Amino acid sequence: MVRSLDRLELEVSRASCRLSAVGNPEETLTVLRGIPQGAVDGDVLLSAGKAPYQTGQYDLSVVYYERALSSDDENGDTYFRLGTALLVAGRVGDSLKSLKRAVELNSSNVRAYRNLATALAETGDTESEKATYGEVLRLDSTAQDREEDERWIKEH
Repeated sequence: MVRSLDRLELEVSRASCRLSAVGNPEETLTVLRGIPQGAVDGDVLLSAGKAPYQTGQYDLSVVYYERALSSDDENGDTYFRLGTALLVAGRVGDSLKSLKRAVELNSSNVRAYRNLATALAETGDTESEKATYGEVLRLDSTAQDREEDERWIKEH
């Protein structure tokens, strides 16, 4: 069983490289749906989603992150990556759900809080954005934007 899983993960990795080059999220999703649920470790899919994200193919990375969640829906890092990809792809509503789940699962993820605050800003929810930036400041006393964040909180 281990050998067949290793081979399957290798095939997923190869397929993801080919499909990332093409940049076709629908085709990628078709390939990923053909893989039995739980047959590929979520970390493999999470890792495969990083390459398209880094090249600006955010919708394609979303496909990988969503599939990774189907293997492990309690992984805060996967929700963070999914929420971030959705945010930069302009899907703010979906991003909010994922980023909120990310901070529920990992309440010390400063980057998730910062991205959540950005998503909240996009919706105009100033009070929630303010509270979220407060969490960023509470969690990261060395934040490079600390003065700017504190000033924004006071002004709003």
